Amino acid sequence: MRIPKEIKYAGHTYKVRQPTIISPKEAKKKRVSYFGQVNFQKQVIKLRSSEPQTQKEQSLMHELIHIVDHHNKGGLKEEQVEYLAKDLYAILKSNKVIE
Repeated sequence: MRIPKEIKYAGHTYKVRQPTIISPKEAKKKRVSYFGQVNFQKQVIKLRSSEPQTQKEQSLMHELIHIVDHHNKGGLKEEQVEYLAKDLYAILKSNKVIE
């Protein structure tokens, strides 16, 4: 799957960036790193460039679920987003919907 430079959804255009490091403030406190991140105000999706292509694809799926949830005021928990992203990615990949 090609990682696009931007994603359009519900009248918004999110730019997709691939920095080397993603370290939001909460990650620094918890000493963890992220594979991806979305900033709703700036409309930017970040995917860590050093990850394998499959991880970036799954991270993009994860961030897109966050975007859909945010715009629909769904209130999904992080664990639910993670399960949805992994399973949806697995379905699409194993059925060759995405290469």
